[in-house]
Amino acid sequence: MAQTLMNDRTRSAVALEVDVAANRATRRRGLLGRESLSATEGLLLTPCKAVHTVGMRFPIDVIFIDRDGRVVRIVPSLAPWRIAMSARANAVIELAAGHAAVSDIRIGDMLYVAPAPPPRQRTTPVKHELPVKSETPLKSELSSEPRSPIEEHPPC
Repeated sequence: MAQTLMNDRTRSAVALEVDVAANRATRRRGLLGRESLSATEGLLLTPCKAVHTVGMRFPIDVIFIDRDGRVVRIVPSLAPWRIAMSARANAVIELAAGHAAVSDIRIGDMLYVAPAPPPRQRTTPVKHELPVKSETPLKSELSSEPRSPIEEHPPC
């Protein structure tokens, strides 16, 4: 089930497709094996105080949050083969590199996961009426008879 990561301060979505890694196997796997992470994707690791990017192929933004969902540390563009940690953290959010800055995430912001909105229902197409014929005739509708020359006005 798709979930959305929201920022309470900005009242905007940070990531539209958030996976939650809440057990040992999913936390261990994390983002390993992926080629990239799009700007709409994220991974929430809980509980978690430290992450590593050993074996990863791309940098990520790492946001550490406490039990209340408040941001306690932001590590922008953590390169592959690095480690980041925070003793105060209870969970970690991994986003595409640079996305934390684009989303204006700051220390102290409250981030939370919400159910993704349902897909939009297609509305029935609007039936358009045929256009009303213009009162002004088109060039092709004008007769091809030569026009009389315009009479010149006498000088003033």
